[in-house]
Amino acid sequence: MPNAKGGSRCIPLLASTLLFVIAWPQAIVAQDTPANYVVLQGGMSIPTGDFKDAKFEKGVTLALFYGRHLHPNFVLEAGAQVFHFEGGNTDSLIGAAFYDRDLIAWMIPLTAKGVYRDGKFGLTAGGGVDLVLPLMEWKVRTPGSEEESETATAVGFHFLAGIGFDVTRLWYLGLEGKYLITPDARFGDAEVGVNINGAFATLTVGLRF
Repeated sequence: MPNAKGGSRCIPLLASTLLFVIAWPQAIVAQDTPANYVVLQGGMSIPTGDFKDAKFEKGVTLALFYGRHLHPNFVLEAGAQVFHFEGGNTDSLIGAAFYDRDLIAWMIPLTAKGVYRDGKFGLTAGGGVDLVLPLMEWKVRTPGSEEESETATAVGFHFLAGIGFDVTRLWYLGLEGKYLITPDARFGDAEVGVNINGAFATLTVGLRF
């Protein structure tokens, strides 16, 4: 029995020691690294939901975010992102009906990220919520037709993961992948909702301050 009690007392000590060993490099990083940062992202947007079914194709995305470390391993990030899906003409019926189609959407995300850093390299993963403001523009293939547009509003959520590399103490580069999921958005007076699900692959340029 004495040995069992002694072993049970060792478990919290071993757990605390392990957590200390894991957290110690992160604490050193926190002391040497500013807590705030801004990032500029640019890359590719890929429709994966109803817009993919409607023969829309990949477009571009651009984003600007501000983030703050609340802990060496935890970040809150917010900002604005705009993305574009290009309406393709791969389907004969769609190609015959429309001259041009485009989805341009502004997105305001709030993200919580977990962070792990080892030397100059860092890994991130997390998720958050989004306010999505899409604008749909199209032109019908009829003589004298004019371009039409409709707007919508949707609230969705996203998951992301990324990798970064410190160029200097303040500047860093990275790659990030994000997946957006939204409930049905209703454009204009449409009774049928559509989702604006999509994937994003971006290059990140960040500045800490």
